[in-house]
Amino acid sequence: MKSFNIFIDENNFEENILKILKEIRSEWETKEIKFKIFSEGKTNKLIGTYCLSISEMILFRINGNKTESIIDRDAEIKNMIFLNKFGFAPKIYAKFSNGLCYEFTPGIVVTTEMIYESNIFKLIARKMAKMHKIELTEEQKKNEPMIISKTLEYLETIPERFSDDKKDFKSRQLLPSKQSLLTEFLYLQSVLKSCHSPIVFCHNDLNMVNIIYTADIEKITFIDFEYAEPNYQAFDIANHFAKIAGCCDDSGIDYGKFPSKEFQKRWLKHYLREFHDRREIKNYEIENLQIIVSKFVLSSHFLWTCWCLIQAEYSTIEFDFIKYVWLVNDR
Repeated sequence: MKSFNIFIDENNFEENILKILKEIRSEWETKEIKFKIFSEGKTNKLIGTYCLSISEMILFRINGNKTESIIDRDAEIKNMIFLNKFGFAPKIYAKFSNGLCYEFTPGIVVTTEMIYESNIFKLIARKMAKMHKIELTEEQKKNEPMIISKTLEYLETIPERFSDDKKDFKSRQLLPSKQSLLTEFLYLQSVLKSCHSPIVFCHNDLNMVNIIYTADIEKITFIDFEYAEPNYQAFDIANHFAKIAGCCDDSGIDYGKFPSKEFQKRWLKHYLREFHDRREIKNYEIENLQIIVSKFVLSSHFLWTCWCLIQAEYSTIEFDFIKYVWLVNDR
């Protein structure tokens, strides 16, 4: 992996991307290089680059403003290299001052409608179980579960008051105080620990846009490993279920889309078959895991609530993060 002291402006990216491509793909003719913007998400900008005469695409991910306050970029690279050894993460070609350049994964982004299709959800459940079976390193085993360490870190980062007066007023009208959130999480933390969910290597952000389906080979690929690290097994599953109901985007939250208990049981059965390497899974095993997962859904909402409150202060994206937090928790 090459390293470049180059900053890429998300609104004027071509010149500096070409500088990097000249080093990592010197055989590409500059006049044949094309660009494709894949996303303008809530944190990052993703740009595909390809050469007309060569069947290869390379992705450039430009990190969002101040995202280093919520994401450890060095740890992310380390985890991607670790996961790449097991075939779970793309190969990183280069890093630059505010992002990464890595391998492209062909396929389509899974939709909420697709997520309930039998062949799709089975592939996702099995893929997650395979990731959870990766043996942790001795260093990773020493780390506290992501949901604990990251939430406490986020709670520290949430501003006491927002620099934008309108945001600050709205937050005080609609949301609990920072101290109230901390008190609530300390109680939730004790509940999570009492569940005794195994610590495994988790993706931690399996919403729909981070799942790619390649139809011709019937393959599911996970992408975007910004939050990947060891965590409670049940969190990864619960977070995926919660994301089916909606994510931090303009479509909002629809709790009617949250997986039914019947669907959860089917999903968990395929997960457990892969995780335990056996065909026969007892009903009580499914039910026990389902109960634990239901408790961890609360922790998913809590984590991304804190994430949104940080984004509300630092993100340059036009999105009402405070209103979104209120909608997520107004139940």
